[in-house]
Amino acid sequence: MIVATVARSKEAILVVLAVGAVVAHPGTLLSTSGLVRTALVASVAIGLLFVVVAGGIDLSAGPVAAVAVVGLPYGLLIGLACGLINGVLVARTRIPPYLVTLATCALVVSAGPRNASGDATRWFGVPAIVWVAVVIVIAAHIVLTRTRTGLHVYFVGSNADGARLSGIRPGGVRILVYVTSGVLAALAGALAGPELPHVGIGVRLEFLVLIAVLIGGASLSGGRGTVLGTVLGSVLCVQMLAVMDVLDINEYGQQCVQIAVLLLLAAFNERRQALVRPT
Repeated sequence: MIVATVARSKEAILVVLAVGAVVAHPGTLLSTSGLVRTALVASVAIGLLFVVVAGGIDLSAGPVAAVAVVGLPYGLLIGLACGLINGVLVARTRIPPYLVTLATCALVVSAGPRNASGDATRWFGVPAIVWVAVVIVIAAHIVLTRTRTGLHVYFVGSNADGARLSGIRPGGVRILVYVTSGVLAALAGALAGPELPHVGIGVRLEFLVLIAVLIGGASLSGGRGTVLGTVLGSVLCVQMLAVMDVLDINEYGQQCVQIAVLLLLAAFNERRQALVRPT
């Protein structure tokens, strides 16, 4: 009860911050490009949320989204393959998840195109990625909060040994969450690419989606995180990009800002874990 109350209070604060950011720069979210960027970040971040809640990390989500601009169904197959490779290696070997996904990231970056092919898809005048993002948000929330699979994801992230003793297969759960991350990143990239031909997919996305997940209340040690928090974190991240664009900060400078924010969030996360860790 206390944990749920704290989580709701944090999400309420995020709602206030997100609304304030949108009011301060309404053109960022309310424009077509702003909606597309927010939908892209949220979709990829939700896939990453599954991995983080299960106690892992996926640094390949941004590059997978970049490669997926080749379009459907090939982009989706690439995302599925990358997610499966990541999941199997993390589940079956002792290699740390960040090294596994960093290697996948390097392979994808070296081989993947950055320019979208095909025309933008719109339904009822709204970019398809926006509709798909709404479906992803609803489906992910239901899976994580209303299904046994979601319970298993949280259990594995909180206590993998305990989950194993309860009859849950942590390896299978880890493979599932990495495949989910890869597929959602690929789907988002394939649909958003034609809408943002001059912005680029995957650029600055690797750190941005992780920032969104952490701002949303997820823990790097696993077992914590919500879809609503991740969506609100995504809105704040896109607003942060817009502010840096207005300030005319170049891409390198923006990367530095994102890394600094990520380090601060990681330090705060570790501090929070130290406070709740039994002595």
